[in-house]
Amino acid sequence: MSYGLQLHNDWDNIAREVDDEVTRARKKFPSSKHVVLAMAEESGELVRAALGHMYKPGAANVANVRKEAIQTIAMCVRILQEGDATIGLPGERR
Repeated sequence: MSYGLQLHNDWDNIAREVDDEVTRARKKFPSSKHVVLAMAEESGELVRAALGHMYKPGAANVANVRKEAIQTIAMCVRILQEGDATIGLPGERR
């Protein structure tokens, strides 16, 4: 089923979007505190968007699932790179 969206299935586009989202999130929330909690929040929003698509399929819901997935991946990247100062989790980047 197609909703007229250009779905990006290649890694380069996904990586670019995730990188942009990581940059945006770091500007908005520069601290590495509560990063795991933020990732959990984003993943909950992804689940809600996916369920929204299940009950009301359409282009807007597909786009929302994609947006929430990119945001969730971005928070996972932040966990890997920055860790989470709240729980003493070190990141790979200092």
